[in-house]
Amino acid sequence: MTVIDSETSADGAVLDNAALTGVPPTLVDVARAAGVWDPNGKGLGAVWFDADNDGDLDLYVANDATANDFYRNDGNGRFTDRTFVAGVCCSEDGKPESGMGPMPVMPTATAGRICLSPI
Repeated sequence: MTVIDSETSADGAVLDNAALTGVPPTLVDVARAAGVWDPNGKGLGAVWFDADNDGDLDLYVANDATANDFYRNDGNGRFTDRTFVAGVCCSEDGKPESGMGPMPVMPTATAGRICLSPI
């Protein structure tokens, strides 16, 4: 996860510091501090969605041949690893899968939403 220092202009456009100052932007890796660091993950794909309907985007990472990751957004710039509680780390037999398969979720009664249970 990388954060780029930016500002919002009067018309609502997001301008990075390079546009404002002519100085290249500074990229800061905040993955460890945010709680989404997995040194063994191979990050094949990622999905941002509101798994617990609290208004914050949560993160699911499909890894390749290693356990997947699911991070619940705490709403304060930090995430809590809920991978094992949500039951999405591995296949039904407890083995890591290639992340090219379907995300193990159950559709809810609310149209267009998915739910990992329990989170």
